Parts: sequence; structure tokens; C-alpha cells
Amino acid sequence: MEPRVCLATPILDKPHAAYILSLNKILLSGAISEYLKVVGSLVHVSRNGLAQLALERKHTHIWMIDDYQFGFDAEMLKGLLAHDVDVVAPLRFMRQAPFEPTMCYFDQQGRPRSIVDYPRKSFFEVAAVAIPGCLIKTSVFEKIRWPWFQPAVTADRKWVSEDFVFCMALRSAGIKIYADTNYCISHMIEWALDEDTWDFLWKEKEEEIERLKGEWRDLLA
Repeated sequence: MEPRVCLATPILDKPHAAYILSLNKILLSGAISEYLKVVGSLVHVSRNGLAQLALERKHTHIWMIDDYQFGFDAEMLKGLLAHDVDVVAPLRFMRQAPFEPTMCYFDQQGRPRSIVDYPRKSFFEVAAVAIPGCLIKTSVFEKIRWPWFQPAVTADRKWVSEDFVFCMALRSAGIKIYADTNYCISHMIEWALDEDTWDFLWKEKEEEIERLKGEWRDLLA
């Protein structure tokens, strides 16, 4: 069966112009079967609504794109689809300092840690990813409990984002999560936040990256 992919965006206020340009290009390409959006709701509420719509409208995949992202295109979608996995995310970085990659492993204390020494131009398994930019087979929503996206609070009163709650639910259901660093989806803040920016910001932190190098592989094994 040919994939039917909907591009889905939670919109809080006014989407960034760079997002609009990328959106227009991919709509004109015919690469997606439908564009879905929810305006004005909390992000996790919007994500649940978008996933429900994707299921009801018989899409095989939902591509979660946020309204401050850009650089997503038909080529990226084709590459992510080619893996034929349940959940895969392109390279993406945090919008706030320290601007680390949003693909993670869990350390020995169970805390999420960014994979700062990620393999370049590679496809590999991770423990968790951020939802923006993530391509998800809609079938996974039938394997985990609703609400699929919801923040949580730990016993010591720390917030856990809906991204990690969703990924933990996937892992509990035996669903693997992957990253593909052949593709990078950018954030627009004061500048374009992409792999070149990451290399510049972390140039003086090579010792820290070296210290963490490979730790995530050992913990995922």
C-alpha cells in the first residue's frame, strides 16, 4: 500500500514565514496527502487531536511539524519513509541553550541525555526524540494508551515533556525509535539553528563531547 502521509502542525500564534515557505513547497510537490492543523490549543492537546484526525482519515503516517521549523521538504519525507519504521526523526536541535540535539538516551539514573556525539549522515536507534519533525506510523496510536501526548510530573516535582512521555510509552509497547542524521530540520530563532550552528557552538566543548562519546551506545545495547 502506498503511504498516505499527513503533515500536522499545532499552531499557537502566527507561524514563522520560513515555515510557511517550506509548507507551500511541500504542498505543491504533492508529497503529502493532507495538511492538518489545530490553532490556539496547548501543544500536547493539539498533538492528540491531530493524531486522532490522522487515524480517522486513514493516513498511514503523521509528520509532526511545528510552526517555527523550516527546511522540511519532499526529499526529506521520502528518505524518512524509506526506512519503513514506526517512528523516525531527522536531526533537530533545542531552541534554547545549550542547543543540543533532541535525540536522547537514558543514563544509568534514568535521566534523558542528549546524544551530543551523534553519528553524522547515519540511521540509528535512540531511546527518545522530540516530537517536532518526527514521522510516525499512525498504527502506533492503536498500540499505546490515550492520551498519547501528555506532560507528566515526577515524584520530586519536575516536569517531563509530552515528548518523553510518548517515547516511554512507545518503548513500553516494544516500539523502537530511530533517528536519521542524513536530514536536518531547522529551527528559526534569532538565526537558523541547524548542524552548522551546532558545530560552531560546540567547537570549544570538544572535551565534554569526548567524555560522553559512546556512552549512549553502551546504554542502548
